[in-house]
Amino acid sequence: MNWWKRGAIGLVLFVVLAFAAIIAYGLLGDGPRAERAMRKGSYAEAVHFYDKALSHSYLPTRMRAGVTAKRAIAQGWLGHYDAALAGFNDSLRLNPDDALAYSARGTLYGLRLEWTQAFKDVDKALSLSPGNVMILKQRAMMYRANLDLEHAVAAAKTLREADPQDTEAYYLEADGLTRMGKTDKALTVIASIPIKSGQEAEIYADRGHTFAALGAYDLAARDIEQALRLAPERAETYWKRSGYFSRQGQYELMFKDLDHSIELDPKNSRVWYSRGREYYQAGDYRAAHNDLMQSVKLDPALLYQFLWLHLADVRLNEDDRGALSRILASDKNKDWPRPVLEFFAGQRDEVSLRANAADKVAPAFALNHLCEATYYAGALYLAKGQREKALPLLHEAAEKCVWGGIEQFSAERDLKSLRK
Repeated sequence: MNWWKRGAIGLVLFVVLAFAAIIAYGLLGDGPRAERAMRKGSYAEAVHFYDKALSHSYLPTRMRAGVTAKRAIAQGWLGHYDAALAGFNDSLRLNPDDALAYSARGTLYGLRLEWTQAFKDVDKALSLSPGNVMILKQRAMMYRANLDLEHAVAAAKTLREADPQDTEAYYLEADGLTRMGKTDKALTVIASIPIKSGQEAEIYADRGHTFAALGAYDLAARDIEQALRLAPERAETYWKRSGYFSRQGQYELMFKDLDHSIELDPKNSRVWYSRGREYYQAGDYRAAHNDLMQSVKLDPALLYQFLWLHLADVRLNEDDRGALSRILASDKNKDWPRPVLEFFAGQRDEVSLRANAADKVAPAFALNHLCEATYYAGALYLAKGQREKALPLLHEAAEKCVWGGIEQFSAERDLKSLRK
């Protein structure tokens, strides 16, 4: 047989086997099963099917690189960072021009708090895919996580210029400006958020909610009323307007909006949670307990509601530490605010709680965690009648937490109630 015939037969055989591998990946189920598992959050299952897909020896190089990167993402979600990093390295050896693989590896380095390498990967990703909105957003969020506020604001502005319709870019820029104490500039950025067709009511409500948190009540009222004119039966708008009334001390109107929001959408756990917190602050601890229990039934994954539920139960002299222990026994509840729950359950002291708040997290998360540890420790002392322990913590939370956040605002209200 002539050499060219042998070569032609070899080429045909390679093409057939390659297509067989592609078909095995796609049509016969390994690939789609892995993708479905990822969408469900079943990451161990996804890794299993990606492994099966990668077992096809004739999978084309670029496809193998892509599948390897996807498996690494699933491994990262499982917390298997070393395996994920090895996977991204393998993927990039196969396809060194894959911008999204560099971006994903940058995220992984960020989770490992290896920020120099994280930014190096994100910069490489942007060099391969200039103007990529997803990667630009990643870079802005990484700067914010590091509390590098000047760069965070500049990166968010670049993102906003690249995609003027990306609402999150405006909020990222405004958040950085607010943290820098430049509230007026933050308000100007929020006011410039474009009103997208088909999303008018949602955007006006979100803008109004943010204006209220920043103390711009006239702007908040204007936007929220516009949202209600456009969609008078939208439950979420009433929920967000309740925050506007709460911050102005108009509690009767606040509860009226929360009640109406629940009437319109009784399955929204966040509104039950919000009303439960407000009942707690108003001193109606039984109503707070009932609403927070309903929130737990609707969404047991939200750990913060257990903090407020425990505070209400302490006020009611009802011991729920057994329930806290059961929550803590679950493998699903390993992340923050777990240390606060441990403090509430008597499994950790205040010194350990505050020390743990900044442990192995990015600076912005450390700041938020320390704020929450400080406030909730003070709130628990106050609920137990230990005023001398509570006061310095509540003052610290009111002064040092990010202005307008739940814990900062709650600390101010607690202190105000003590002055009556």
